[in-house]
Amino acid sequence: MGWGAIAYVAPTLVSQYSNRVGSVGFIDYGRLALTAQIALEISEKPLLGWGVDHIEEGGVLLIPETGEIAPAHNTFLRYWYALGLLGGIGFMALFVLPTRRILRGLKERPADKDVEVVRLILACYLFFFIVCNLGPYLYNRYIFVPLFVFSGFVMQWTLKATSKTAPQLAMRLAPSNAHSPS
Repeated sequence: MGWGAIAYVAPTLVSQYSNRVGSVGFIDYGRLALTAQIALEISEKPLLGWGVDHIEEGGVLLIPETGEIAPAHNTFLRYWYALGLLGGIGFMALFVLPTRRILRGLKERPADKDVEVVRLILACYLFFFIVCNLGPYLYNRYIFVPLFVFSGFVMQWTLKATSKTAPQLAMRLAPSNAHSPS
């Protein structure tokens, strides 16, 4: 029911939002042009990138409406531009790997007392991912430090569950004569 409702309502909401944004004259063609420019530049050196010294130069264009020279506003694309495919994958790993662990932990321990906290952390990961890709936040400690703290909490939360079952598993796997004195 949930996905069906979203699929039904989303096109209408997007259309209404676009009409509203268009009616006030705010259509961000500059951001689209910057993304197209950086994609073109990435295609020239997709594997190795242009080098870490050039991370600020990714997708730089003159925006005619404002007269501003601006770089691409997508952090993932800027990492890919500068550091190549491995840089882009590394940036995505900051979000994907902890999210996978969170989802796996929520599936394995749905009744745990910390589930609500972990769900909030998952929502924060989604929020930070969106924020990181709306602007060029390359080294923003206000985004990355909480990600590392949240990731540490989730890692400790999932390891706590496995450490409780590890002694029981070891007892079952141990040979029966291992516990008897010789």
